[in-house]
Amino acid sequence: MVIEVLAKMMGIEIDFADLDKQGEVMEQKLIELLDKMKLAIEDQSAEQDFTERAITDQDNKEEAESDPEPVLGLEARQRIERLFEKSRRDRTAAIELKQELDRLGVFDRYEDRFLDLFKKAE
Repeated sequence: MVIEVLAKMMGIEIDFADLDKQGEVMEQKLIELLDKMKLAIEDQSAEQDFTERAITDQDNKEEAESDPEPVLGLEARQRIERLFEKSRRDRTAAIELKQELDRLGVFDRYEDRFLDLFKKAE
């Protein structure tokens, strides 16, 4: 859109068909990546459920279920928010955001917000 505005201001005519087509291809690739991530999360969740059921020692089971979630410092939370904002403007940045959430072990906390980045406006 910035290029369109600049082109109009400068009186230049630009054909955006190729750029639009490339944007559609990129969006389709992101949707495919999102589908793969959803499947991986479902597989991981199913594997985790199986593992939890396999624990027979009650003390170990209680200890495994009571592990606290990672605590994020201010800097980490701010970085996540910056990455969400960047991803809203440029969906390709969502890959970096996903990697950071996984690295910090907090994707499950932000999963709904992350997936909302890919919803189409109604």
